[in-house]
Amino acid sequence: MPGIKLPLFFTGIALIAAGLANACNPNPADFFDQGRTSLTLELPENIESYSAEDCRACHPEDYEDWNDSMHARAFVDPIFQSAFRKEPAIWCVNCHAPLSQQAFTQTSGPYVVLEAEALEANDMQLNSASRRIQLRNEGINCAACHVRNGKILSSRPEYGPLEDMTPDGTVAVSKEGPAPHPTVYEPRLSTAEFCAGCHQFNFPFDDPAAIVHYGDEPMQNVYAEWSQHAGLKGISCQACHMSRDHHRLYGPHSPGWLSDRIQMH
Repeated sequence: MPGIKLPLFFTGIALIAAGLANACNPNPADFFDQGRTSLTLELPENIESYSAEDCRACHPEDYEDWNDSMHARAFVDPIFQSAFRKEPAIWCVNCHAPLSQQAFTQTSGPYVVLEAEALEANDMQLNSASRRIQLRNEGINCAACHVRNGKILSSRPEYGPLEDMTPDGTVAVSKEGPAPHPTVYEPRLSTAEFCAGCHQFNFPFDDPAAIVHYGDEPMQNVYAEWSQHAGLKGISCQACHMSRDHHRLYGPHSPGWLSDRIQMH
């Protein structure tokens, strides 16, 4: 009967989409886990802060690129803030400001207590609260992607694997000499799977214990879509979104970027 075929058709499409989203769920545990937890990072030697501002002096071009990116605006973006203020889930913060040092200090179940944070911000004696808020406003900063286990992660092969490091924590072999920080080559930085830790997840549902659970319907399906298109050609996310320079992360918000990549027939 015609009245039955249409619903079954759409049900089938929905099940395929949900299955694809669940199948495409690469989840490097030491990177990002779809907002389930925040990142607790150990700073490398000679680095005193988790802030991108501290990277600026030695990496001015990378800083300016990042500062002009949506990663830098991940938490302060007006569209995100509009939704977050209505439903301030911890799960949202774990991707949009993923460091544990950026986290809200007071929570209620799966939500943060925004009013408590506002009171802290107004108390000039609570310098730690002010620093935490400033750090949170950096969104996805340098440390979120490039710091793990007391080392700087680089996508440049000359920084070698972990076993190439000298006892004092510097890199044994580098085209530019010993690195000023303990630095290690991390090939996953250049893969789509690295991006999937934040850009592939299903709709979550609340849990009184503040544990994030995901349903079956994809909420952000970017990795699954990539795997069925550019991924089949071996083109990574970074090849398009970081092609012109290192950290600007071009996207539909970038003037001219979208028109160069869409073909109209």
